[in-house]
Amino acid sequence: FADRYVLTEFSASGNKLMIMVSQTNDPTGSWYVYQFTATEFPDYPKYGVWSNAHICTSNESSNKVYAFDRPTMLTGAVTTTMITFSIPGSPAVGFQAAAPVNISGTTLPPLGTNPIIMRMVDDGCGGGLTDELEMWDMNLDFITPLLSTLTQLPSIATVPFTTDLCGYVTLNCIRQPNSQRLDPIREIIMNRVWYRNFITHQSIVLCHTVDATGLDQAGIRWYELRRAGLGPWSIYQQSTYAPDTNSRW
Repeated sequence: FADRYVLTEFSASGNKLMIMVSQTNDPTGSWYVYQFTATEFPDYPKYGVWSNAHICTSNESSNKVYAFDRPTMLTGAVTTTMITFSIPGSPAVGFQAAAPVNISGTTLPPLGTNPIIMRMVDDGCGGGLTDELEMWDMNLDFITPLLSTLTQLPSIATVPFTTDLCGYVTLNCIRQPNSQRLDPIREIIMNRVWYRNFITHQSIVLCHTVDATGLDQAGIRWYELRRAGLGPWSIYQQSTYAPDTNSRW
């Protein structure tokens, strides 16, 4: 919508998050460069672009969500604002990172649509959880940041699944043609969560890794959520993609 490019980087030295915004639609030209300090080392940062903000989630002990003033950053202003939230942790899962929803298509969301954060929850992780998708609504005020809120929306129950791939914590599970096995990254939503406004309805598409057969074979559980106007989100369709004996994730 702004016809600009965005690059990001992070640093263990000083817990820095860097966001770079191109000054024009030429990525070989000049850039505005911003640097922010995260609460802890911002492991596994994932970004989403919303109409009023750049949103970043990271794997920290307090499950941080950061929001940055996108309109100001597009102008190259010397100073800008970072708003910080925390979301509750899921029990029995060490690696935790929520996922920001990212706008796609050519039509902005309906007026009043706030940025959205999502997370997948597996009942096998304990703590009385159920298989579901969690969602948070971000009401951001970059003029008076203390007025900003992060509100959890009703969770959405899914078709049952298990993310138990060689257990819930091992990094070495997916077989390949040598002795080294690969991390299934089963704890989190994978790829980018995409939002699109089709006018008649809005859609969110996302996926995460599951054990498709009960034999430690990774498959891709995918969803399309829909809603009309500013109404509630619900699952329109879902399935697991695992057409043969190969692992996919």
